[in-house]
Amino acid sequence: MTRQEAKRILCVSQSPSHLKELCCAIASVAYEAVPASSPEQAVACCSGNRLSAVVMDSEFFAERGWSVAQSLKMVNPGILIFLMEKGHNGDIPDGIDAVATTIARMLQQLKACFA
Repeated sequence: MTRQEAKRILCVSQSPSHLKELCCAIASVAYEAVPASSPEQAVACCSGNRLSAVVMDSEFFAERGWSVAQSLKMVNPGILIFLMEKGHNGDIPDGIDAVATTIARMLQQLKACFA
């Protein structure tokens, strides 16, 4: 896969170390990582870039009864959204396409979606 063909994945986390970890993991499987560290930055990136998917920490899922996922889907209805949630209970929240408990599992899910 060439750099032009690479899937662009938006990585969203408030934690600089986790954001770097997500971006490095995405890059390790030949996808292009686009970092965002706030809900506002994530929405701006989603509206200003051709993105294939979003991977976000659960800290961004619900904010005052409105989720960042809902905002992202309003900007780009077809975008795939993966939620990283260590204590996932099995339910997939509205606006989320898949939930992963680990980065390794998230990468497997991304690869399966783009295969």
